[in-house]
Amino acid sequence: MRSYEEALKIAESWGKPPFDNDTITSVKALLSLPEAEREKAIVDQFGYDLSFGTAGMRAIMDTGTARINAYTIARVSHAVAQVLQGPALSSPREGASRRVVIGYDGRRHSDKFARIAQRVYLAAGIDVLAFDRIIPTPLVPFAVRRLNAACGVMITSSHNAAAYNGYKVYAANGAQILSPFDTDVMAVMNTLGYEMPAPTESPGSLKVLDEQIMREYVEWVISEVDFAKDRSQKIVFTPLHGAAGALMNAVFYKSGFKNFLPVPQQYEPHPLFPTVKAPNPENKDSLNMALEKAEADGADLILATDGDGDRIGVAYRRDNKFISLTGNQIGTVLLYYLLAKLREQGKIKPNLFALCSLVSTPLTRTICQKFGITFYETLTGFKNMGNKADQVLQAAPGARMVLAFEEAFGVTIGDSRDKDGIVSNLLAAHIAADKGFYHWLSAMYTECGYAAEDAVEKEFPGAAGIEAMNSLIEALRQSPPKEFLGHPVTSLRDFKRQIEIRNGQEIAMGEIPRQNLLYFTNANGDWIAIRPSGTEPKVKAYVGVREQAAYSATTEEHAHKRLAELCKVAAAMLAR
Repeated sequence: MRSYEEALKIAESWGKPPFDNDTITSVKALLSLPEAEREKAIVDQFGYDLSFGTAGMRAIMDTGTARINAYTIARVSHAVAQVLQGPALSSPREGASRRVVIGYDGRRHSDKFARIAQRVYLAAGIDVLAFDRIIPTPLVPFAVRRLNAACGVMITSSHNAAAYNGYKVYAANGAQILSPFDTDVMAVMNTLGYEMPAPTESPGSLKVLDEQIMREYVEWVISEVDFAKDRSQKIVFTPLHGAAGALMNAVFYKSGFKNFLPVPQQYEPHPLFPTVKAPNPENKDSLNMALEKAEADGADLILATDGDGDRIGVAYRRDNKFISLTGNQIGTVLLYYLLAKLREQGKIKPNLFALCSLVSTPLTRTICQKFGITFYETLTGFKNMGNKADQVLQAAPGARMVLAFEEAFGVTIGDSRDKDGIVSNLLAAHIAADKGFYHWLSAMYTECGYAAEDAVEKEFPGAAGIEAMNSLIEALRQSPPKEFLGHPVTSLRDFKRQIEIRNGQEIAMGEIPRQNLLYFTNANGDWIAIRPSGTEPKVKAYVGVREQAAYSATTEEHAHKRLAELCKVAAAMLAR
C-alpha cells in the first residue's frame, strides 16, 4: 500500500503524455478536488497496483493503477505474454502451442480491452485466436482446450455491477490459472510500467474465430446431458442482460427443449444491466422479471445465467409459488440427480469423482459417500477445483468427473475445467422435466439428510480495506469462538497455518494449499467459514447447519430457525 505522497506522485505522472487525453483529463479532475476528497480519491485509485485474486484481475473501471483501464489491461497482458515466452510454460500441456484465445463480454469497454490485449500479444510474437463478438465465458476455456492454445483470456467482470470489468486468464488445461502461472505473472507485473503497445507491425498472427467453434461447443453441451424423455415443458430464461442468451437458446433448441421463453427486456446484452442491480442470479430480485413472465405464460421453471454466462440460477414452482434455489441446493441436487441416473443404469464405478469448495455445503461429501464415489474438497474458487480435476484425470486417465460446484452459483459437469452456466442450465431443465426439482430435492434429503446454508459479509472499501480485512481474520485466529448454537466448537481448521485444532489437539493439514481461511465446526456438525474475498473488498462468513432428525417439513423449518441464529453469530464475529 502506497502512502498518499507516493500515490500522488504516480497520479501526477498519469496526468501528462504519453498517457491519452481522457486519462490526463481524469487525473486533472482528481487533482482539483478539495483536499480531503482528493487525498481519499488519489489513494483509492493510485494507492496500489492491481493483482490477481480468486478469479484473475477485477476492479471498477476508472483511471489509476488500482482500477481497470486500458493501461492496466496492457500491463497484465505484457506480463502474461512474457511468461508465455519463457523457456517453459508455467502450466504446460503436451501439444499446446504458444497462442492465446481472447474473448470478451458485453460490458463497457470490453471489446476495446480485448483489442488492446490482442495488440500486446501480437507485438510479442504470440499468435492470437480472437472472438469478434460478445460471447459467454465458457467458450474461452473450451476453445483453449479444443484448439490446443497455451492460454485463454476473457475480458469480463462476471456477475459484478456495471461499474466493474476484469481480466480472467485460463491455462492450457482449460482451468483458471494457478500457481506458479499466476505468481510468475505477478512477478513480471511488478517489473513493468503502464506502457501501451507501440503501433508497429506485429510479428504474431491473428485468426478470428468463426461460428464453427460455437457449434462444436453446443454439440459438446448436448452430448453431456441426455436424460428426460418429455421435453415439452415451458422454460423461462433470462441472461440478465449478459452474454449467454443466444448460445443458451441454441442449446435448448437443439436438445429438444423448444418451449424456450426468454425474458425479452433482459435477453440482449446491455453494458449497464438496466433492470437489475447486478447481473447475478444469486440476488433474489434479479429474477423478478422472469417471475412475472413465468406467471403470465404459465411456466413452472425459471433458469438464469449471470453477466458472462458461467453461473446458474434456478427457481421452480411448488404449490403455486416459485422457490429459488441456493447455490448449495443447485450444486447438490444436480450432483444427486446425475448419480441417481447412473445408479439406475448400473454405472456407478470407483473411477467417478466430484468436487466442491471448502465453503460449500458438507452435504456434498455425504452424497458422494452414499453413492460410493470419491469426493475432493478444494480452496474457494473454480481455479482450484478445475486444476484439481485436471490433476486427478492426468494421474488416472480412466477417472471421470461427475460434477464440480461452489456455493456462489457456479457448476460444471463432465469434461470441463471451469464453471459453466450453459451446460448446468441444460441439466437443470432435464431435472425439471424428469419428475421435477421438488421430487429430487426430497429424495436427496431423505437419503442424505437435511442441510441449510447461508452467508453474511462485511465490506471494507477504500485503500485501507485490505489491511482491515486481514486484521479481522487475525483477531478471530487469536481469539476464536468456543461455542455456537449451544454446542461446543470441536474443530478449528486454520488454512493459513495449515493446522486443525480438534478437541484441543493440534493436527497438521497438508493436502490443501495455504489460504487465510478459518473453518469452525461444532459438535452438532454446524459450521462457520470466514475468509477475505480474493476479488472484492469484503470479508465473507459462510455458515451451515445440519439436522440429525429424519427429513420432514418440521425438520426443514427447525433447520432454518437455527440457520437464522447462526447468521447472527457470524455477523457479530465480523463486527469485531
